[in-house]
Amino acid sequence: METLYKTLFESYKNGTYHQKLLELPGLPGPYENTPDKTQAGYIPYPQTDDTNFYTTLFQKKEFHNIEGQISVDEYNFDDEVGKRCSVNTFRLAPHQIFVKRFLSPQTPYNGLLLYHEVGVGKTCTAISIAEQYYGLYKKKTLVVLSSTLKENFKKQIFDIMRYDIDKHEANLCTGTKYPEMVIDRKMLTKEAFEKRINKLINERYQFIGYKELVELMKNIRKRIEKSEKDTSKHQKRYEDKLHELFSDRLIIIDEAHNLRMPSESGKKQISSAFQELIQTIENSKLLLMTATPMFNDPREIVWIMNLLLTNDNKQTIKVASLFDKYGVITKAGEQILLNTCKGYVSFMRGENPFSFPFRLYPKMLGDKHMITTFPSVDIKGKPIPSKNVIKSLEIIGSEMSSKQLLIYQDLMPSKIEDDDEDFEEADDGNGSSDVQNLLQLCNCVYPTSNPARAYGKNGFMDCFDKKKEGRGLRIKYNNDIVKKYNQFFAYDHIGKYAPKIKRIIDYVIKSHGIVFIYSQYYYSGILPCALALEHIGFNKLDGNLGEGFAVEQKAPLINGKRPNYVILSRDKDLSPNNDKEIALTKSLQNMEGETIKVVIVSKIGTEGIDFKRIREVHLLDPWYNLNRSEQIIGRAVRTCSHVDLPKEKRNTSIYSHSIVLPDDDQESIDMYVFRIAENKQYAIKRVEDILKKCAIDCEFNKPNLEFPSNKLKIKFDIETSQGKVIKGYDVGDKASSHIITCLGKTPNNFKIDNSTYDLDMIHDEIAFYKTLITGIFKTKTKYSFKDILANLQAQYKNVNEDIIKYALHDMLDGYSFEGVNKRHGHLEYAGDKYYFVPNGIVQDVEHVPRLPLDALMKQMPKPKSVKNDKPVSVSEPKSNQQNILELVQDRVDSMMKFINSKYRDYVVDSVVDRLNFDELRDLLREMYISDTVIHHQLRDKLKTNLNKLGFLVKDENDSVKLFYNHIDGDFYCVKNKSFVKCTALDMTKFANDVKKLKDKLQSLDENINGFIQHKNGSAKFKVRDEKSSGSGKSAGYVCAQTHSLQVDELERRIHDIDNNAYSGKIKMTKGKLCDVYEVLMRKNGVFQRPFLLSQETPTKPTKPTKPTKPKSNK
Repeated sequence: METLYKTLFESYKNGTYHQKLLELPGLPGPYENTPDKTQAGYIPYPQTDDTNFYTTLFQKKEFHNIEGQISVDEYNFDDEVGKRCSVNTFRLAPHQIFVKRFLSPQTPYNGLLLYHEVGVGKTCTAISIAEQYYGLYKKKTLVVLSSTLKENFKKQIFDIMRYDIDKHEANLCTGTKYPEMVIDRKMLTKEAFEKRINKLINERYQFIGYKELVELMKNIRKRIEKSEKDTSKHQKRYEDKLHELFSDRLIIIDEAHNLRMPSESGKKQISSAFQELIQTIENSKLLLMTATPMFNDPREIVWIMNLLLTNDNKQTIKVASLFDKYGVITKAGEQILLNTCKGYVSFMRGENPFSFPFRLYPKMLGDKHMITTFPSVDIKGKPIPSKNVIKSLEIIGSEMSSKQLLIYQDLMPSKIEDDDEDFEEADDGNGSSDVQNLLQLCNCVYPTSNPARAYGKNGFMDCFDKKKEGRGLRIKYNNDIVKKYNQFFAYDHIGKYAPKIKRIIDYVIKSHGIVFIYSQYYYSGILPCALALEHIGFNKLDGNLGEGFAVEQKAPLINGKRPNYVILSRDKDLSPNNDKEIALTKSLQNMEGETIKVVIVSKIGTEGIDFKRIREVHLLDPWYNLNRSEQIIGRAVRTCSHVDLPKEKRNTSIYSHSIVLPDDDQESIDMYVFRIAENKQYAIKRVEDILKKCAIDCEFNKPNLEFPSNKLKIKFDIETSQGKVIKGYDVGDKASSHIITCLGKTPNNFKIDNSTYDLDMIHDEIAFYKTLITGIFKTKTKYSFKDILANLQAQYKNVNEDIIKYALHDMLDGYSFEGVNKRHGHLEYAGDKYYFVPNGIVQDVEHVPRLPLDALMKQMPKPKSVKNDKPVSVSEPKSNQQNILELVQDRVDSMMKFINSKYRDYVVDSVVDRLNFDELRDLLREMYISDTVIHHQLRDKLKTNLNKLGFLVKDENDSVKLFYNHIDGDFYCVKNKSFVKCTALDMTKFANDVKKLKDKLQSLDENINGFIQHKNGSAKFKVRDEKSSGSGKSAGYVCAQTHSLQVDELERRIHDIDNNAYSGKIKMTKGKLCDVYEVLMRKNGVFQRPFLLSQETPTKPTKPTKPTKPKSNK
């Protein structure tokens, strides 16, 4: 440590310290917040209809300095998994950073379709975008979503289970941002802490369900029609109210495909309401999130695109212009869509072979139950055209039992209506149409005398007695049923009534790891599966359903105990503990099903829930579009969901089940639905390919869109959930299905455009590197820049040197962190090295030479702007130079445009404190020694202000004899009506006055929150709080530059003191907010005027106190 002291002191002594802070190793550019649009060479962002849109966008530096994208042949499997799935430090993925910058407040773009497939963090991307707008829009970010997904969305913002309060570490997409806003977090109970966080979230976000929004709009119209008698004013008042509530804000629509245009009135009302809302409001940013833009019909893309176009006040497109009468996009339609979607779509592929488990389908598994020949006769007995026969689906077949067949044939309607596919199942999972009835029957039939009651809820209730017991259900076979048919869900009998479920039970018995079973039907899927599991020796985690069930222990014991299953559904009797059971399923204690072996999931599992380490997925019933199946599989196959397992077990077997008729030439209702779904998917895929092609980030994301196995060249043995070993599994894409030809290409030999590069866009990345750098300083106390760079390059490929330099620059400005030996400290830069200095050491460093402060100060470098010892005459002409009083007035007026008038006196103080040496000298000369008095409205106020500061020494006639210059630490005497630096003789002459002034300075309180620091010719407002480090005269961070204090936190602090501190009519930049915060500190007595920084002996500052709210003027 002694070496450190000497190095730091030598750096001070030889005049290099402050200069090096400005000339750190290759600092990429000025540490400013906003690009200058008036500068030569400024190139604005391209408009979406610009023919050079992609080229101009690609040339922007902000879309180039995103590391993480590497060539496919550079991948090392284990390294890449470790990098992508690190649980220690969260960082936004490159594709998330790109989108965040594209839809940032700094760009002109107003809307985006976030077409990101399942499992790549759409919600986190949306949150990262939203966090940029807090403080810019007065209104909260509006999140429109299914009411069941609200809590899941909030947990993506902050989840206490993913935050370590002792280490202050969070594996969250907002990092530690929200905990840092709770300053006293370590003193709070867990409940109180979580409550404070929720309050912060609710201050920033407003959540509303799809139907809630429709009802709100209806109620607004009803109230207006009721209160306003003049019907001609109804529409205007209605639109005004929508403006008031929804204009000027960011609107996020989660799972936007839920607002599509099906025929049923409920969904049509929702889509129409949204269209009306977007047509009415103004100045809003719109983010549409979905993994499946066209959920059921390719024509749904027209509604999505028209929302975005309407929000931009552009001409909309028509379905008839793009699609033929069969719903297939035409060649002309393809070109129209390509032109329309430019600048409005971001695409990201869902799965990659590194962070996602491998999907294993029946063909790869060599499953003997996979259907290899598909029916040639349709459900109506007609030949199926060869172009419509199922071609690529891999389906597990189970032959329909004789009992099923009799009932199936009896109930088969003479005609299946084409529009049957458009219905949605009832909320109770007990559908009602002909097709629904047959689908349920294919899952399970009940042994009843009436075929019409042999399936679904009726069949179940005829065979079982169900009663509520405590918080759960108890189910018992009807005695008469048992006498005639035995306990028919027992293993030896179930095949007669539910062949598909019997097949799943066989897979479960042989499985290794956690098994996921999905059905949309309660009485024809979920309950039969649960009861069948109990018959083979499973326990329901919170208490068995079955009463008096015969058990044959076919399910292998786990650690000597029966395995457990859970049901996740909306039925509170069946599923009273959904959240708890989801958490247990995902926990490390359930690595391979030790706590919960089987998860049975209803439709609740199609959105918003994610699992870990699922080894087997069974889809009991089909649906009319494959996107539903994809959503379900996406709950189990997620980014980094299997990283805890050995490499050979990071795979998930996918089984889609279908009933097969004994006459396998004719399709069953199951196979009919699969066929419709596959053909529909081909039409949807053509439109999806266009969206992928025109995506703003297509070229940028290319390394994560294609992973051809012949280029990856990675092979190793894997073990399936059924215990089969596949030798030499070939990692990567096996076919050309993922190849995308991007509409926008990176131009050759182009020059990167820096003109719009804004540091506000990269504060998350700066924060990430700061976290990495703090980790380096946990083992050593000093590093050169090259050492730091090498350390980070060892952790990540293609690290960004520019952002590392900005991060280090930021850390030198009062950033406190835990370093070596778990001590808290900060960074100092000296002798071309960065040193970790434990807090409190700086004062020792300053006292190493044991010199008085003024002697030490004389050995330190002087700011360049103060190199002026030449006498300046008051009569010196000021050609083309603004009078100093006018200059002060202009600066005051500029601040008063946005600051409440009641703070005017404090604004004047701020302007005076920021004057540079020349300006301060001019002001003092004007006020005290000029022969010519210029009358000005500020004159008396300024004179009072200067007298109050106390750095003037006057004689008995109130004439100034000398003043103490707080900027360079020297005394200046008045000689011949000029200011010159005082000589040694002058100092002797005024010794008593100087002593009184110094004594006064030394006694002043240093318990402050803010001050102005003059350095290198500029004045900066610095803040001291719990985030700042060090001690002494200059500890703290620059408000407008630091990333330790962001816009939303500034807004919160200001509002805590005075909600009306500034005008709501002016767009508040971070710089303006800092000005307001400074003025409020001055008002509350926690701000230190500049001259207080120059003390003979620095005293140790006490912990800063939070500014108090002004008392009411009541």
